[in-house]
Amino acid sequence: GILRAACGCVWNLSATNAFNTRRLGFSGACEQVVQAMECFPSDIELFRTACGAVLNLAMDGENSRMLGERGACELILTTMRMFPN
Repeated sequence: GILRAACGCVWNLSATNAFNTRRLGFSGACEQVVQAMECFPSDIELFRTACGAVLNLAMDGENSRMLGERGACELILTTMRMFPN
């Protein structure tokens, strides 16, 4: 769906460009990615894409803090337990 595509865009835009990574975080991408994960906890494809976005966004210290505060760590661990394979 559209959220999966949007998370993919965040993942790609933040892959190799520190400026984009910081700008995405400043623009609310951290919160939006986590919200997508919260809204669709059983959508494994969305989670896969969102985890890639979180991985790249977290390379920036401020983004990492925001992701942690918003609950990204717990969401990722919960999903790992739901889909152990």
